[in-house]
Amino acid sequence: RYGIKFGGWVNGGATPNPYITDGFNGPITFADQANRAQLNQFNLFVERAVVTEGKKWDVGFRADFMFGTDAIFTQAYGNPAFDVNYGIAIPQAYAEVYAPVGNGVNVKVGHFYTPIGYETVPAPNNFFYTHAYTMQYGEPFTHTGVLGNYHINKNFTAMAGAIGGSGTGGWDGNFDRQMGNWGGIGGITWASDDKKTSLN
Repeated sequence: RYGIKFGGWVNGGATPNPYITDGFNGPITFADQANRAQLNQFNLFVERAVVTEGKKWDVGFRADFMFGTDAIFTQAYGNPAFDVNYGIAIPQAYAEVYAPVGNGVNVKVGHFYTPIGYETVPAPNNFFYTHAYTMQYGEPFTHTGVLGNYHINKNFTAMAGAIGGSGTGGWDGNFDRQMGNWGGIGGITWASDDKKTSLN
């Protein structure tokens, strides 16, 4: 009702490593448990997705709850994890507004997954179980702040926002931590007419 949707997923696996004796598979993040099964993500969400085009205003939201070994990596700074091995996190909690300005503007406010990079935290969005080091150590996982998207035309979309709340200028930050340390984020995406090819 009212376009509200509930959903979730379960993701887990095992990473054998004969050189590890204490069970910690560092410096790998998401597959950080060696020689044992691990529940990476038990994720539940509730959302009301907003439209991305049209002449009417629209308001929506999304909130995710995550339990598992990935929670410690997806939790914002300033929010304590449940424990080191299996934690609880709220990796997303945001409101979103669609404004029928020009070709349409979507504005997201709150805590949300980063739009940066090919790989992402939610398990269903990745082809492989493990992640590249470039994703683990060269990209943020989440942001806290404001992010807007504007459809320039049918092929080009622009993104810009202000993010903050951590010691790294907006990486994995929260509203209660170093809010004077703000950063910016922006980009342009081109997509082919059939939407099968894109470039960011």
